[in-house]
Amino acid sequence: MSTVSMLRAATQAAHHQLDHHPLLRGLVRPGLDLPHYAQALAALHAPQAALEALLASTARPEEIAQETLFAARTPDLEADLADLAHLGQAPWPLAATPPPASHPAARLGIRYVLEGACLGAAFIGRGLAARLSEAPRRYFCTPNPARWVHFQQLLASTCADDFPSLIASAQASFACYHQHLNACLTLSGCPDGDLDDRQPEPGSPHYGPAGDGR
Repeated sequence: MSTVSMLRAATQAAHHQLDHHPLLRGLVRPGLDLPHYAQALAALHAPQAALEALLASTARPEEIAQETLFAARTPDLEADLADLAHLGQAPWPLAATPPPASHPAARLGIRYVLEGACLGAAFIGRGLAARLSEAPRRYFCTPNPARWVHFQQLLASTCADDFPSLIASAQASFACYHQHLNACLTLSGCPDGDLDDRQPEPGSPHYGPAGDGR
């Protein structure tokens, strides 16, 4: 079993829980409107920015060479939010604890979550173009497919001897998103008990922050 397959299995429950969060599930369902779209982007902003900043601040010299390929997506998210500023939905401050990132395996665990989200972004972007064409969607329409290929290569070459740290970091990254989204849900005044068993649209991959469709 590949490292990615083992990571997917180890984080499946956390991934599913995040995918079905009330603030995110509408991204792949009919009936999404601009206010709820803006709310989803505003909720995603703080953990996306925090995890990307954490990777940038702790990168080692040999990792910095990868930064051109693994470009941050926070600027695209902020540009979309700026276009929606007239709706009055500002990002919430981070209300969660980011995972540690003191060694390579931990940083790759964080990157697994972020790169999975980037991989799935194109699917979400296509759906938004059809269902909410007026929505700014830079965040969902600028992924580079080569990122995931190179990430898998990087993962296979650097983490074979520290898989427990890799898993722990990925799980902590999912927890950071989930903790923050729950806080946003409370602050938004939305009910927190409305999770249901409806499935996303046919053919949909995972669609949360790490919705990668792998």
